[in-house]
Amino acid sequence: MSISDELMWKYFFLLTDLRGSEVEALKADVAAGMKHPMAAKKHLARAITAGFHGEAAAASADENWARMFQQKEAAEDLEEVAVPIADVAGSEAHQVRLPKLLVHLGLAASGAEANRKIAERAVKLDGETATSNLVQLAALPARVVVRLGKRAKIAIIV
Repeated sequence: MSISDELMWKYFFLLTDLRGSEVEALKADVAAGMKHPMAAKKHLARAITAGFHGEAAAASADENWARMFQQKEAAEDLEEVAVPIADVAGSEAHQVRLPKLLVHLGLAASGAEANRKIAERAVKLDGETATSNLVQLAALPARVVVRLGKRAKIAIIV
């Protein structure tokens, strides 16, 4: 989705099996406001994926993209990492030090980097922006989707 609207049309011609007339009709629909450019880009992504990997993989990728970026849910193929509570424990019961968790998951290289990212509000826990270095869990074990920028993992805290 990060390619420009103008570049998208070249991709249609070069990377899909659509006829030139079909691409021109799609381009006209977008220009007339009958179709949103995002819908055209989704069509492009699906056509390219289906061409290389088959229709089933294209449908799966389409659903996964919608789940992650439109519905703000976790991708179905996120890596799950078991995290012993002792490695990330705060001072209270069921409390986690978020910088330690980010480092343990490999989402941050150091505690200092993790602290910066938390201060920049770049860390999300289960879709909610983290505002503190300490996170209180309701109970253990806990399953938390941890996202730092575009990268995400599922922490299984035991």
